[in-house]
Amino acid sequence: MPSSLQSPIENAVNEVNLPLIDISEFPLEFGDRLQYNPEVTKLRDAYREWGFFRHVNHGIPVDLLQKFQTVAKGLFSMPTEAKDRTTNSYPFESYFGLLFRLPMKPSASLTCPIQIQSKKSPQGYGANKETQSSVIRFGNTAIELASKIMKLILASHDLDVEKFYKSDFENCEAYLRINGYSSNGKSIGEKALLSHADRSCLTIMLGDEKEGLEIRSKEGKWLTVKPVSNTLVVNVGDSLKFMPN
Repeated sequence: MPSSLQSPIENAVNEVNLPLIDISEFPLEFGDRLQYNPEVTKLRDAYREWGFFRHVNHGIPVDLLQKFQTVAKGLFSMPTEAKDRTTNSYPFESYFGLLFRLPMKPSASLTCPIQIQSKKSPQGYGANKETQSSVIRFGNTAIELASKIMKLILASHDLDVEKFYKSDFENCEAYLRINGYSSNGKSIGEKALLSHADRSCLTIMLGDEKEGLEIRSKEGKWLTVKPVSNTLVVNVGDSLKFMPN
């Protein structure tokens, strides 16, 4: 791995259990005083303290999660030559390899914009109908989930949900990115990928059963997030820092 994509792991020895949030019972219509609901209060406290929470009972079928993970593993197990053939001049619609420069510094990724109306497929994978179907289903379901989470965040601040969602978030773009991180034989304490901050509003992450995600506490310590089956990790990004504290 090139040294420019590496950084030392410091203080990444402690584990953290992210707060578990269940918003499955909340309707899309938000009434008065919802910000005082215990689950909404817990959500607000979680992203203020950590910037993250773990979403349980998210409504995405387990078989779809498993299928999507299988698709991801299949894509990254392809020969490098085959993956490189899907690369084009606009990397947000294709596969890009180790050296593509973004703040994330991923080892390898497939990224595509998810548009519900046009059902745009990943560049270069249109012939693989099974892969295309899984990507579209997961992407569209995640968009609906992100919309609900965003509305609850607005409600947690006692804001006019419909007004602010329509004016600031309804037409936001959503991107689906499949990342593959290679350990390259590295062990804990050795160099790894650079840290980064998500500049978007929300990032919904589906991981595998392996530990790998690390977050930094307010005290500056790096903590390993313990994986939990059939849940999603939600990161409230930097763009929402402009909201009231």
